[in-house]
Amino acid sequence: MLVAGQGLTAHVLGTALFTIAVVAGQSSGGLVVDRAGLGPAGPRATTPPRVVGAVLMLGAVVLSVAPSVSTDAPVVLALLPLAAGLAAATQQALNGRVAAAAGGSRPGPSPDDEDSVVASVLPAATINFIVGTTALVLAAIVAVLVLGAPDPLPSAWYLYLGGPFGAIFIGLGAWVVGQVGVLLLSLGAVAGQVVGALVLDLVLPSAAGAPGLPTVLGALLTLVAAGVASAPWPLRRSATRNRRSDLPS
Repeated sequence: MLVAGQGLTAHVLGTALFTIAVVAGQSSGGLVVDRAGLGPAGPRATTPPRVVGAVLMLGAVVLSVAPSVSTDAPVVLALLPLAAGLAAATQQALNGRVAAAAGGSRPGPSPDDEDSVVASVLPAATINFIVGTTALVLAAIVAVLVLGAPDPLPSAWYLYLGGPFGAIFIGLGAWVVGQVGVLLLSLGAVAGQVVGALVLDLVLPSAAGAPGLPTVLGALLTLVAAGVASAPWPLRRSATRNRRSDLPS
């Protein structure tokens, strides 16, 4: 859904507005999915640090891409990438459940931990890529029948690294979500994308020039947002006090 949404709306909305909508969907979806307990770790409370972290992450992305936001784009189209972000959060939770069922989220150290993690993420990655490949093949057939043969594929080898990197991301995400939950996985992934993009723009400048101050500040704020969302909150202590206050004196 994310790939389809990007293909259908990114060229109309612009990359900046598309990114904001996706991150909004991922952040809000991470809160909802964790609270509902769809992930392998079960329900996670919606604490103030998690809410503040999600809001800060959205603000960081808006700050990073603000200079590129097009005000002429039909904002209603942003509902599709927003829904794609929500779907991505749900996908991460379900991938984690598949990994847990395959044995990758068992608590406690084990001499076979490394083999267990690898074996657990393979089913999730395989299911994702079988479904994704099938959908893309069907879409390609329809496109060829309607629009004709596509242009020749590019010859630059590095353009094809997205597939292997995508497989690694799906596999790692399926394991990590069982350890930290959907929200922290989503926020960490967004922070990594923004900071990584900033580093690439600084090391390998594009025709657009070096990143501006808002982009740099936004990238730093993504790290702050991920840190805030991971801050502990004394739920158990509060619950204990409440139980004690209910006891008869």
